[in-house]
Amino acid sequence: VKTATLGRDGHWTETSLMQGAPRIADSPADPPVPVARWANAAKFGALPGPDRDATAGLRRAFASGAAVVYLPHGIYAISEALVVPAGVRRIVGMNSTLKVAPHRRPDFSRDDGMLRIRAAGPPLAIEQLAFDNTNMGRQLAVAVDAPRDVTLRDVVSAGVSLLDRRQHGGRVFLENVCCGRIAIAGPDPVVARQLDTEGGGVRIDNRGSPFYVLGLKTERINTVLDN
Repeated sequence: VKTATLGRDGHWTETSLMQGAPRIADSPADPPVPVARWANAAKFGALPGPDRDATAGLRRAFASGAAVVYLPHGIYAISEALVVPAGVRRIVGMNSTLKVAPHRRPDFSRDDGMLRIRAAGPPLAIEQLAFDNTNMGRQLAVAVDAPRDVTLRDVVSAGVSLLDRRQHGGRVFLENVCCGRIAIAGPDPVVARQLDTEGGGVRIDNRGSPFYVLGLKTERINTVLDN
């Protein structure tokens, strides 16, 4: 993009608006993974339904050695947090919902994530998944504590804070996500494309991180960005 500036001498000077701007990184490409390394969470006992607890089944699927874990469409209730191992490269929700069960365990922290990324590893993508804790108090959906690239793609959050990328967390890419609060810390960048954050209070709390956003939408009276 270029613009022209009229100088005092009456001559126009053409300059680039992007001159000196940093190059904004694209999210890592999904790895080519053979079907043999895809795991159907249902085959490990993670079954959808409001009266079922999918926690143990999802943990078994994550620990199976599969690079891709997918959830056949449905609502999956969890009573405890899920730690994502370094070997899992993609979590494909197929437009499913991960919901906190009413009978949550007392040690299921509301501030440490339904999904927790705690181990360094290759890039991870979480896609086509909703996180829900509507009308059941506060809850964090995704916590990134490790130096690992994480992409959230086509993700919806209801009744939860969407993301807490902490001081030692890796790069995070947000692609077409809605709607919860976001907290960012640490030196690695967070890049958002088509970000919708709705509700009151501070929607994006950036504690000193490089933050890029293209396409931002919000609702209600709030502080969109505390930077």
